[in-house]
Amino acid sequence: MTDRSRAQPQSDAQVTDRGLDAANSSAERATAAVKAIGVNAIRANLARVAELDAAMGAIGDRRLDENQREAARMAAHRMIGSAGTFGFPRASELSRHLERFFSHASRHDAVRVRQAQQWLQALHQDFAAGPQHDDDEP
Repeated sequence: MTDRSRAQPQSDAQVTDRGLDAANSSAERATAAVKAIGVNAIRANLARVAELDAAMGAIGDRRLDENQREAARMAAHRMIGSAGTFGFPRASELSRHLERFFSHASRHDAVRVRQAQQWLQALHQDFAAGPQHDDDEP
């Protein structure tokens, strides 16, 4: 008789424990994957903020061309969804304002430019503060 044929059947508790360990391991992997996606999204959004910074600087120097304006508009547009999804609802709202700013001729209006600069500064502050989570107080 081989060792295999003499093996005792596993108890229900042993089977359940292994199942829980596998579930916990799967849950931990899923949590880590979601966290990594969030970190990548924040990095991408910070690159988009840098793109907006460059466009605002170009406005100040009166050298913003159509390609850079459209790139800034698209960067703001992409942040609207991404920022909100990954815990930055205020950044999403600010991005919506910036998208509109870069969509219209208002970028030549000094008052609107100052407002856009304030939105961009607030965007920096929001990302520096870190993401809000469901368990955070408003």
